[in-house]
Amino acid sequence: MQKVEFTCPVNAGRIPVEVSQNLRSTLEKLNGKTAKITIQEKRKTRSLSQNAFYFGVVIPAIQHMFFEAGQPVDEQVVHEYLKRHVGNLTRTLQTPDGKQAAVTRSSTELDTIEWELFIEQIRAWAAQWNTEVPFPNEGLTYGTCPAFNSKK
Repeated sequence: MQKVEFTCPVNAGRIPVEVSQNLRSTLEKLNGKTAKITIQEKRKTRSLSQNAFYFGVVIPAIQHMFFEAGQPVDEQVVHEYLKRHVGNLTRTLQTPDGKQAAVTRSSTELDTIEWELFIEQIRAWAAQWNTEVPFPNEGLTYGTCPAFNSKK
């Protein structure tokens, strides 16, 4: 059975009747099996504009920084680097043979608050290398954006 998710309001510790019925029906299909049940607050994932800013401004700024250091890299390499080494979006997975392996979370799992913290970590990290990552809505364009001109 595929993963099933129910999203609904909770009032006075209760969920709507129709959601409760759907949940019960789903559990009946799993009779005799082990179910994993997770309840968490639904939070907004990053917006399209946050995503556009990241891939249109943040990533090019970091690409430029690497280029200036003599290491040209594409946007996917920069994105993976930032997730692993700056945003620490890694977790440890125990393999079937008992060994441990680091795996990187997808940045699409981040909610809007976690996403902004990730961008702020990138901004602080880049500043250590004299690269400015601007804030959204600063009215900057590609040709005038200070992120594309590393400070010397």
